[in-house]
Amino acid sequence: MADTTIAEQIFESWGVPFTPVPTTHEEEADWLVDIDGCIYLIEEKTKLSNPEEILNRSIALNAQNEYTTVKSVSRSNRLSGIVRKANKQLKSTGASKKHQFRLVWFTAIGFDAEAKHMQFIATLYGTSTVFEIDGKYLRECYFFYNSEFFRYRNDLDGAVASFLFGETVTMYLCLNPYSPNYEKLRDSPIVHKLPNGLTDPVAEEKAGRAYIADTEIDRADSQAVMKFLEAKYNTGKLGHMDMKMASVEFRLPPPSV
Repeated sequence: MADTTIAEQIFESWGVPFTPVPTTHEEEADWLVDIDGCIYLIEEKTKLSNPEEILNRSIALNAQNEYTTVKSVSRSNRLSGIVRKANKQLKSTGASKKHQFRLVWFTAIGFDAEAKHMQFIATLYGTSTVFEIDGKYLRECYFFYNSEFFRYRNDLDGAVASFLFGETVTMYLCLNPYSPNYEKLRDSPIVHKLPNGLTDPVAEEKAGRAYIADTEIDRADSQAVMKFLEAKYNTGKLGHMDMKMASVEFRLPPPSV
């Protein structure tokens, strides 16, 4: 890689050995990272803001000094394709390189980076927000929709979901509870590098903060999924909604002299 990537900068800040995977005729992953003797095979992906949206934002700020967006933060087919390609690269490299875990490292960059970051997590887990019709609590429901972690449950152990805001990188380690290596990754050294950024659906469910739709029901039938959840958690009638993220940017006039 010609430029220093976000993941590479983080590895350097952690002070851990990391090695780029040599390029071959096959599509390969990017990194082999050694953290306290544990080897992580990592494919790094970066998502920039859409060029057309960047142009529209610039025009709006120049003309009106204000730019408003409302973005879905639910599952994205485009991000699903990114995970699919990353998984293919991890499988290719993993067939010949010794490692314990396979991870996708996704970094969103640009004015809408946080929204893309949340979309990526929703794509991994197929999440939706579930609530009791007569209640007052909202809970994240993992695997409400089709999800990349379930689709690649035998190959993909987890993901680092990050976004860049200014010079600050926010990172979460997302565990795949369907991976046969779930508990091993949960207890592995990389978790100590991200002590405040762990997404673990199993732990959240045990704490009463989330639901898990661990069922074979067709995810296209959301009513059937909610009936499953009502029975599993002994709730009243449930509803669900997919969240959006609204933002308003202002361009301040230059200070008067």
